Amino acid sequence: MLTAWIHEDCLDNELMESYLAVNDYKWYADSALTTTIPEADVRQGDHFRRYVVPEFHYVHCAYMWEMQMRAWKMARAIDQRIWDIDHSTHCVTEGVSAVLL
Repeated sequence: MLTAWIHEDCLDNELMESYLAVNDYKWYADSALTTTIPEADVRQGDHFRRYVVPEFHYVHCAYMWEMQMRAWKMARAIDQRIWDIDHSTHCVTEGVSAVLL
């Protein structure tokens, strides 16, 4: 659900797996979404650039926010990039635009 590697102390594996179980997400090697990348390869980080359907982006944002709240509530370590205000602002803007358009 993330786009970068994070330290295992910061990983909420239970949350990540619960999000991944909701849908059969696909990752692609090209922007035309024609060449799929196996999930195992994505999990290994074997691909620098991956493409997803637009809906995945909104789920990713929800995941990030839930990850923030769970880390805060459980006083767990969290990667500092998760707190990036610009990313949260981007998610809000994209999410609202998707709903209104």
